[in-house]
Amino acid sequence: LYGNASGKSLPDLKVMAQQGNPQAMREVGAAYLSGNKVEQNTATAIEWLKKAGNAGDIPAMRALARTYSSGAGVTMDMAEAYK
Repeated sequence: LYGNASGKSLPDLKVMAQQGNPQAMREVGAAYLSGNKVEQNTATAIEWLKKAGNAGDIPAMRALARTYSSGAGVTMDMAEAYK
């Protein structure tokens, strides 16, 4: 999740994510979550991971669950983790 599996640059991934690509949405979210090549921003990460999850990206759903269940950068929320 935290790597750039596609090998694309972050600007390219953002364009792809805005065009509806779930994997790109996940990778943009992961970049913001980890602060990889962009300033860390948990709120933006959660936004992109939710979009990817809503588009059916299972790794994004897992990342959201881990984030909410651990309270990593967000208030721990087990109900949100199980969504």
